[in-house]
Amino acid sequence: MDFYGFAPILAIFYSTFHPTEGPRVEVQVPRNSIVPDTESLDQPGALVAFNAVKNYVIPKPPLCNRVVTIKSDAYRVSSYPVHIYSNEYARNSFIFNFAFVFSYESSSGAYDAAIRRIGKMFEALEIQSKLLSARPDIVFIDNIIQQLFQDLNNYSECLVAINDSNAINIKLFPIFPSPPDLRASYVPIATVRLEQMVDENWDPTMEKIVPFINGINSIRRIADLADADYNLTKDCIQQLMYYRCIIIVDLFQFSNIYAPTSDIGDFIEDADMGRECQVYVFSPAGTLGGIMPAPGLNRKRHMSRTSLFSNELSTSFRQRYERQMRDQGHLSIPPLSSSATSALSTSSSSSLSQRSNSFSSSHSMSGTVPSVVQLFKLYKSLHQGQTLGDWYAENQKELLNIDIRRFITFGVIKGIIYRAHSYPILEGITPFNRNRHVQDVTATPRGGRRRVGLGPDQERVKKEEVDSVLAKLVKQPKNFDAISTALQLPKEDVEKVLSSEGEWAIVTA
Repeated sequence: MDFYGFAPILAIFYSTFHPTEGPRVEVQVPRNSIVPDTESLDQPGALVAFNAVKNYVIPKPPLCNRVVTIKSDAYRVSSYPVHIYSNEYARNSFIFNFAFVFSYESSSGAYDAAIRRIGKMFEALEIQSKLLSARPDIVFIDNIIQQLFQDLNNYSECLVAINDSNAINIKLFPIFPSPPDLRASYVPIATVRLEQMVDENWDPTMEKIVPFINGINSIRRIADLADADYNLTKDCIQQLMYYRCIIIVDLFQFSNIYAPTSDIGDFIEDADMGRECQVYVFSPAGTLGGIMPAPGLNRKRHMSRTSLFSNELSTSFRQRYERQMRDQGHLSIPPLSSSATSALSTSSSSSLSQRSNSFSSSHSMSGTVPSVVQLFKLYKSLHQGQTLGDWYAENQKELLNIDIRRFITFGVIKGIIYRAHSYPILEGITPFNRNRHVQDVTATPRGGRRRVGLGPDQERVKKEEVDSVLAKLVKQPKNFDAISTALQLPKEDVEKVLSSEGEWAIVTA
């Protein structure tokens, strides 16, 4: 959910319970926005009939001292009614309320904390100095409400002096939904330049993991590369998600299966989305530029470090991958981070156009930018039952100058394609029934694989670890991404482990 600003305040009014007249409006801004009854709603500027809401603005004691929100026609009235008991008042009590009026269709949740704070502050001032009840002149309250109304609407904050020692100091903050629980296999993608946001007051774990958030590394791998605790890393990623600094996608693998969603038509109807995709996926380095090693990087080391996505290729596809790497001279484009991810954030048409023109001028001699129609046809050609590797083999010519990883990532983020997960289903497991392959394969700290000779203790620990993961798999099926990340093994090795357990099947959903 993107943040487009706070809901405007349509009116603010101050009401009290008069000992003889009952509930009444003392002050309101704008004038005549709160009318006595529904018959007066025809007046210019009228918003709410006080008779219709008075029992909730000046309510019975059970509803006092809490935020109360009610609907009145096309408007929402939010307030914090305060009830003070004391024998100093007529009827031994004093009830007052500062109520805010919003459009019913708007989201006013960000104001709840401010409304509560205003109510509690005036409650304390009333108890201390009878600020509200002892002053017959309420012009000062009118001034306070006027300033609240103007400053909160114009600046989303205010500083209103009440007297020499008290002031209302409020700043509105957007309220975002809590981030979902994250899996170790999820891959975070930055939507802002995280490296430019680093502050000396940041959490140490946050500082350690930021350099490894590149759109390729999973959360588990980020924790390993940063030498950080996984749970702390997960908490930091959730914090970044809450403030919309990153988005989460699945691990990129050529064994993944993707298909269009019902929103695929938006790609053609939304011209900005099409242009944004052109800029984002264009790759003079070739189709595999975004997942190939940088010039001079040792190929074996690269293949080891990217095993979680590259070893999913079939033998024939792996040969084509190696051949294209040789033909293109190990060219690469930057990983999915920093300025590259800015294309994913919401931007105005002018800034998007400027970025597109700049990008086109700098790469005009390196290749042909794919057309929107070409990109749309490629998205439409994805379907259930076909892996990404097989799809690439069929569309290799059409994918020229298109970074396949960015192409898929863009479609998933925009909601025009979805990932179909594969779930292995086991009939049961036999503890410590492992073939030799499981005993001598272990994961490197950076996510690759190596063959080692395990001692008796190491072998027992490895078997128990695999047993634990597979036992959970029987109780609650997990997809291959989760299993591969938990065991720190590529999919092909996980399949061998499953085969050693007996009969198993794959369900795609």
